[in-house]
Amino acid sequence: MSEKFLKIGINGEPEEVLGFLVSDFVDASTGAADSGKPVILNSAGQIDGSMVNAGAIDHGQLLGLGDDDHTQYSLVSGARAYTGVVAYNAQPSFTDDNQIITKKYADDLFERGEWQDSVITASVLDPSSLTPATGDRYLINGTGVGAWNGQDNNIAEWNGTGWDYTVPTTGMRVGADDEPNVAFYLFGGTNWEAKQVESTTASTGLVKVGNDIRVDASLAGAALSFQASGILDVSVDDSSIEINADALRVKAGGITNDMLSGGITDAKLDSDYIQTTEVDDVTIEFAGGNLNVKDDGINALKIDFGLGANQVSASDIPIADAGMFTAETDVEGSLQELYGLLTERGVELTSAGVSKGDLLFVSADNTLAKYADITTFHKAVGLANETVAVSNPVKSLSNDTRVNGVIAGATAGDVYYWDGNNHVNSIPSGSGAYVIQTGTAINATDLYVEVRLVKKNI
Repeated sequence: MSEKFLKIGINGEPEEVLGFLVSDFVDASTGAADSGKPVILNSAGQIDGSMVNAGAIDHGQLLGLGDDDHTQYSLVSGARAYTGVVAYNAQPSFTDDNQIITKKYADDLFERGEWQDSVITASVLDPSSLTPATGDRYLINGTGVGAWNGQDNNIAEWNGTGWDYTVPTTGMRVGADDEPNVAFYLFGGTNWEAKQVESTTASTGLVKVGNDIRVDASLAGAALSFQASGILDVSVDDSSIEINADALRVKAGGITNDMLSGGITDAKLDSDYIQTTEVDDVTIEFAGGNLNVKDDGINALKIDFGLGANQVSASDIPIADAGMFTAETDVEGSLQELYGLLTERGVELTSAGVSKGDLLFVSADNTLAKYADITTFHKAVGLANETVAVSNPVKSLSNDTRVNGVIAGATAGDVYYWDGNNHVNSIPSGSGAYVIQTGTAINATDLYVEVRLVKKNI
């Protein structure tokens, strides 16, 4: 409440005035108790917010409401474009057609749809051979194998470290990038079915009925008609062709030279059946009514040599073999036979019963036996190339050949000798024994054949 004070006026006379003590002033309001008190600015030089009743201020009475002086806000007219990503604090539920939806809502809606993003292929069931990039998609069109085990008919997508799967629903569709002739794959509830691109028109004489192309019954004449059951009936002249057991075929002797309008003569070939302008005249020529291969027309440059489909390989090239040296009829077979002779060079005689790798000697006419008693001298001739029973043919391998699997634990370069039963890498020491070298180790199991008499022990 104000109080009376004496004030000395400009003329030096005292005057009575109303005023307040400094302690009466407030810079913040505590409520109704401060009603009527004088106000001073707070420490910031401002009127404290506690002295303003914001609820009593009518926003509509403010000036400049239509001014666009807050450019950080969007306009209801949409005139100001967003310069960044605008997002909700949390994913809302959308119920109104005019609401602005989120990307997640759109993605979820699309994933629930029947059309799916295309896949790279629908022909892979085992992903072990794949090197997928992030985002690569595959249709497991059947029983999954390996990492796809148990994911039959699902769509697999590589996320960079593993596979994510989309379980199909009835009616779902997906295209395959590597099958341009397939419109899409349709999931019918249990499996996928490839749907081809349909033709919307039919050629002359045909009609399109649904997805079928049928013969137009209205065009049926004497030679083409339909039975009452709808089966196509074909009439033939029976002189050159016939229907036999539901098959249309040419009769025996049904087409003769006379039926071909004068027969096929050289002149007719020239004028009617061969377009001579299409003959390249490099490898073939048309001369005197005949189609001929030119001299040197087909040479190595014109032949596609190789091992692939429709290529010419050694198996396709015959041999003359004027000397009757082989039963083979082509180059490949002859080479294989020759290679076998080179790697298993030796003489074939009758076996007295030998095992593969045995040291052999000629024991009787045309007979090879195992050199079992090394204290008796025989002329060693080679090593048996295989185990052979009595009276069957066996080959004695000559020097500078190889025999495999007749030693064990050998070191390459070790020299081996015969002890009467086995190849050993130490010289037999028995008195009176003949020391015969059989070869040198090529590796741990195979022997380079070098048969020679070294000495006789005293």
